[in-house]
Amino acid sequence: TFGAVTGNPEFAGTNWMRDQFTAGLQSRNRYIPFVHGVYGVYKMITDKKLMQEFVLNGGASAALMPLNRENLRLSLDQLSMTKTQFIANHPTHLLSMLKDVLTYAGTKSELATRFAEYSLARGRGKSAQQSVLDSKDVTLDFDRMGRTARVINKVIPFFAVSINGIGRFAEMHNLRNRPLFARAMVNGAALSAASLALWWVNKDDEEWKKQPSWLRDFFWLIPTKDIGLSLPVVGPFIPIPKPPIWGQVYGS
Repeated sequence: TFGAVTGNPEFAGTNWMRDQFTAGLQSRNRYIPFVHGVYGVYKMITDKKLMQEFVLNGGASAALMPLNRENLRLSLDQLSMTKTQFIANHPTHLLSMLKDVLTYAGTKSELATRFAEYSLARGRGKSAQQSVLDSKDVTLDFDRMGRTARVINKVIPFFAVSINGIGRFAEMHNLRNRPLFARAMVNGAALSAASLALWWVNKDDEEWKKQPSWLRDFFWLIPTKDIGLSLPVVGPFIPIPKPPIWGQVYGS
């Protein structure tokens, strides 16, 4: 399942866009979608010390790519060795990266979002441990699951992360935390307003009505003919992924 998902050519870009929307909705540190997404990539490249701190505190374990002992060793070696030393010590990993470049790109794009949240949290004076927790909750935490969920997850792909996503969504709507609940309502209203505006544009379009319901539920369909991009290679719509759960509750 892991290879089938992350090896898909559309995964890296679509997943990164979806993560940006989700991070903007769920961040505890004022994450700005796309702006801080690029910032995260920049910080991963330029701030090796902070990246090492992030990895050592378990920040990378929430990603779709599991942080087992082998992956942790690879991540630490990447931070502590020169490129020549790393290739010499892990020649098969280089071949794997070349073979699975799409999987690698998808994993790194996801990690950049979490690292941006971590950097923002540290910049606001939070501890490394609290910053890691913020980075895990900013999108979907793939590492958060109990013993039973791990067993079920082997049979039902993404079972645990689906439950976690619902839990995080419910946490954002906790009536006992009025500021958090108010923020969730504002974000939900913004999603609904944008979705209603797009529905108004598409409601009389016969081509839009022909699109499968799952596509309309999980993606915003931007009509290309209205923006001068009605080309065969583009198709009648540009699909923009909706954030998980948020998009279905407030934007479908």
